[in-house]
Amino acid sequence: MIHFVRGTVFAIEEDSIIMDLANVGVRVLLPLTMTNPRPILNEEFFLYTHMQIREDAWTLFGFSDQEQLEIFQYLINVNGIGAKTALAILNTLSKNKIIHAVQYGKVDDFCAAPGIGKKTAQRIILELKDKFSKWSFTTQDSGAGDLPEMSSQPIETNEDLLLVLAQLGYGNVEARRMAQKAIENLGMEADINFLLKEALRMAVKY
Repeated sequence: MIHFVRGTVFAIEEDSIIMDLANVGVRVLLPLTMTNPRPILNEEFFLYTHMQIREDAWTLFGFSDQEQLEIFQYLINVNGIGAKTALAILNTLSKNKIIHAVQYGKVDDFCAAPGIGKKTAQRIILELKDKFSKWSFTTQDSGAGDLPEMSSQPIETNEDLLLVLAQLGYGNVEARRMAQKAIENLGMEADINFLLKEALRMAVKY
């Protein structure tokens, strides 16, 4: 396994760079728009890497830091998300934006990435929310404040859940249907975070 590469930038392409590693040219796919610092021709460059090995190809993916690499590895473990789709997400959204989108259920943020529809975005949020709880994000980069933080206290009515679903882009009828299904499955006194997960799970299922 190749954990990182350090070499001279030989060429910069649309979604990759060619690095000269001891006189061997190696192509590395990377989220170029979110790579910091940006690669410069003929200058030394360092990337953390993930290697994908298949029968027909060995592909090397590169990242600015270990957090960006870890997010990529989480994304490719989501059902239906391949390496190039995960790379497209990282090329569209900064790592802080991705963390914020998962933690706050911002479906529309993921839909901004090529090839990501509403159901796929919901699946990403559902499968990664717990895993991303270890991370925080910067307010400036994430756009924090667009969605109110959910209380961890049990709720007495489903109005809080309806509000969050509405802010995720669901219409009143659809939101009420999703909320009702979640409450039927988990009960009215369930924590709102669990109700939201259940509502999104049912939406993906149906």
